[in-house]
Amino acid sequence: MKRADAISLGRTMLSDAVGDLPGRWNPWRSLNISLAMLEWERLGYDGVDPVQYFRTALEGLPDLGTMPPWLYGGVAQIGWLALQLHRAKGLRIKNLASIDDYIIARLESYPPDADIELLRGILGLGVYGLRHVCDPVRRKIISGVLAELDARLETTESGAFVRLADPRWARPETTGEIGWRSVGVAHGNAGVAAFLALAARGASGSGEVAQRLLGQVAEWLTTVRLPRDDVAYPAYAEQPTSRHRSSWCHGDPGISLALSQVRDALEDDRLRARVQMCAHHAARVSLDQSQSGSGVVDCCLCHGAAFLCYFGSKSPELPPGAARGYVSRWMDYIGRCRARGPLLYRGASGFARNISFLNGDCGVACALWRSVSGTRARWEDMLLMG
Repeated sequence: MKRADAISLGRTMLSDAVGDLPGRWNPWRSLNISLAMLEWERLGYDGVDPVQYFRTALEGLPDLGTMPPWLYGGVAQIGWLALQLHRAKGLRIKNLASIDDYIIARLESYPPDADIELLRGILGLGVYGLRHVCDPVRRKIISGVLAELDARLETTESGAFVRLADPRWARPETTGEIGWRSVGVAHGNAGVAAFLALAARGASGSGEVAQRLLGQVAEWLTTVRLPRDDVAYPAYAEQPTSRHRSSWCHGDPGISLALSQVRDALEDDRLRARVQMCAHHAARVSLDQSQSGSGVVDCCLCHGAAFLCYFGSKSPELPPGAARGYVSRWMDYIGRCRARGPLLYRGASGFARNISFLNGDCGVACALWRSVSGTRARWEDMLLMG
């Protein structure tokens, strides 16, 4: 797909999201549109107003009652986007201190049944902390996250890992269970390692602790890699032969990008070489996956074609020519799907419209623009792909 066609497709995706919002309105969808518009505006396009959609979302939030702290659908998401708008647009941030106090209090008494993960867990609070404008607050949040990680890590001769803890993972329709060792980025140990890499490189005062924990988790991730040509990593260490999907959330593309970050942050040359080999293996497996073998059935950012466009444009492990062909292939897939009408995304109840960042139109638009611009996007933080 040509650059102009990809940009046009991205514009269509954002228009679809905006057009659907009145009939599906809630504050979180408005926040997602605000984020997508912020990236659109950054690329020099007119007719978008991320601040308006952010303020509209804030007006509706009180109707939701008490909110959780999480980066997805919680207080940290509001605070994180407010910080992005402050940096990009000079938006004055109100009540940031109350957001900080709430998140810090949550860290100080983090529930034992709450997971160490990105979406609805402590890693998301850490992402908010890493990008905070106030150094004392940033230090306090990061040190709190690292302390909880340190307490939860299970150390073995082959490194250390975190187990799932949240009871929601015990639902019959999921592949995971309480106590299982998730490997991927969204809910598992590749995400833990990616966060620790960011903290080791950028969290003043916490780098030594982050580096120690990073080495342990990175070591474990090298031991669960599969010696196969069709898949490099399982979604769960307990299920090495389970069905594989090429994705950000659990799959090889997301794990490969996480491991590339880990490699760059490690101080141990021996371990760095092993992690590099693992990152390269996961990238090559992803590159060689056919569309039918990828497990991709929709276009979303979480587990669909949009992330594969992003992966192809981001991965340092892919040859440039092969990467361009990979990106074009998955952009074409999105284009063919959209030619049939507004995109449908697979959810718990089947395929339906979705305009969210992770599972809908806003994420597809963001990934398309990132893939053609070649510049780092703000939203990459929200995937631990900083």
